[in-house]
Amino acid sequence: MGSVAMEDFKKIKVVGRGAYGKVYLVRHNYTDKIFAMKAVKKELVIKTDQVEGIKYEREIMEKFRHPFIMKLQFAF
Repeated sequence: MGSVAMEDFKKIKVVGRGAYGKVYLVRHNYTDKIFAMKAVKKELVIKTDQVEGIKYEREIMEKFRHPFIMKLQFAF
């Protein structure tokens, strides 16, 4: 899959909540594949000075490969 956007996914249900957002179970509109999508509240991340932490989390998830941890497929 190439470039993707929020509009390419259909939210099925909320599977988790955290301090900065929610995790959704989503279905990709074109492939019907199921993914977990973490959506963070950008304003809250900025307000609480957590921008570097979120960037670091993404960097780790891009590099990490482990059978018990989800692989980062997309980020936008």
